Parts: sequence; structure tokens; C-alpha cells
Amino acid sequence: SVAFGINDDPALVRVVGWSHIPGRSGAYHGFYWEPGGPMTDLGTLGGNTSRAEDVNNAGQVVGQSRDPAWREWGTVWTKDGAGVWRSEKLPAAQPGLCCSNRTNAMGISNRIAGDPASVVIVGVTIVNEFQGYQAARWTRSAAGWGVQALGTLPGDSSSFAYDVNDYGAVVGVSQNAANVGSGFHWSAATGMVILPSRGGDTYAMTINNNGEVAGFSADAVGNRHAVRWTFNGGSWAVEDLGTLGGCCSAGTGINNRGDVVGYSHISSRTQHAFLATPGSQGLTDLGKLGRISAAWDVNDSNVVVGDSGSNHAVVWNLP
Repeated sequence: SVAFGINDDPALVRVVGWSHIPGRSGAYHGFYWEPGGPMTDLGTLGGNTSRAEDVNNAGQVVGQSRDPAWREWGTVWTKDGAGVWRSEKLPAAQPGLCCSNRTNAMGISNRIAGDPASVVIVGVTIVNEFQGYQAARWTRSAAGWGVQALGTLPGDSSSFAYDVNDYGAVVGVSQNAANVGSGFHWSAATGMVILPSRGGDTYAMTINNNGEVAGFSADAVGNRHAVRWTFNGGSWAVEDLGTLGGCCSAGTGINNRGDVVGYSHISSRTQHAFLATPGSQGLTDLGKLGRISAAWDVNDSNVVVGDSGSNHAVVWNLP
């Protein structure tokens, strides 16, 4: 199992991810978990797999699920008044096209001022049979979920959105025909803007409500390092967060204080989860239950989620 997402409500911590299903080789289901309780199986859209990627303070969960025809759809899970989880499929920009993966949902915002329509979901949608996939955002109206494809950076062929903050800013990656990525920041005011890199493949994975972004960026020879982006003086600056001693690292989660979590290689066969706080020198090793670990998200209450040991979902409660 792996824990991918955690909410920011200190009164009720919610964790989501995915877990393999006993007796079914290769099958896994999305789960929901609260402290003190067991994992709740979120089920699927009728297929064999699902993944939960993120959860907001209202308990809405987003991820992906397969239908009986093995087509993969971005999915929203909500609990009804009787406590039963219900799943809802997110539409594609072009729903009648060929491919098995129609939509994927990766991130969800909180409601602003209690307005249900202010919730934004981001991920990827198929746009046509030739250009493939583009970053997407979904918003709710009386007619249901509406989808907007966000396009790509100039000259690129595809894009993917990974996270959204409570003000609707979206981050992700735009890729060229050789699948080399450039991290981007998107807002309704500016559209898609490229983020500075270390010279190579770059992904923007997560954003907080202060507009700080984390992810990873490779150098000219392909060594990826976790990075943090900040917007100051009218331009973006990139900060190399380094590694725990190995070649590579990646930032995967950021909270509103600017704390970044992720994973870093220590050697060619070992990686550990890390924490990088603003102004600190280097990464803090969060340890592991077995040989390896990875952190995927962090909230404002110093709770980190990820996986460790024999691929088990774990929670770190930091001081």
C-alpha cells in the first residue's frame, strides 16, 4: 500500500492512497483512512483497479478508476448521508476517442468560503487522437463537472497537471515530442508559464496557498534534484534542495509553511523519505521501516504520509 495524499484540517486528519487487494494479482484499490480506524476500500467504477491521489478538508477524494472495459477515468469519491462512499466519473474533453486512459485526477482544492462551486480538481484529459493528453481542470456547476483543457507550453505535445491550491493555481509538466518535461505554473490570469530549471527534465509536482511550488529538475547529465520555486520581484526563482548523498531526489509535497517532503537516493539501491524546511541546510532524513521509504505529502500539522519498508503506507508525526 502507498499513502499519497493528506488534508489540512487539524481537527480531522484524512489520508488516501492505494492498496493491493488480497488474492488478486496486480489488482489494487483506492483507500481512505482516519487515525484509529482501518482502511476503507473506495472500490472502482466496475474494473479491477483504482487509486486515490488527494483529499480535501470536506472529505472529497480524487484519483483514477477503471470501468469494466478497462478504460481509466478520473474519479471523485464522496460519502453520502448514510456513510456510503459514492464514485463519480470525471468527463474527458473529447469523450469519444480511442484510448484506454480517458482522464486522470491528481489534485483537489478546498472550498473557498464554503462555496461548493469553488472546488477545483486537476489532472489530465484526452484531447484528440493525435495530440493525446493535456493538463485539465474540472469545476462543478448545476450541470455537473465541466472540464477545461489547459493546453501546453509553446512547441510541446502534451501536458499533465499534478496539483492545485485553494486559489485555483495549477502546477504540472509540459512535455515535448521527446518526452522531456518543463515544469509549469498556470493561473486564469497568466495562463501557462514555464518555471526555471537546472537544465534538464523538470516537473512541478505540488503548490501551497502562498504560491510556493516544489518538484524536481535534472541537470544537463540527467541527475534529478528536489527543488522549490518561489515568485519574488515579478519572476520565478528555483532553489536546489540537494540530496541525502546519492545522485537524485524529488520533491512531492509542500505545506503552507514551505516545508517540502519527498524522497532521495542514499546509494544506488537505497532511498529515504526527506523533509526540507525553508532556510535549512540540506535535507532531513525521515528514516524508514525497511530498506527504503518515500514521502508523498505533508500537511500544516507536521503529518507526513508515504510508504516504507515492504511497500506499506505509513504516517510520520513530526515534532
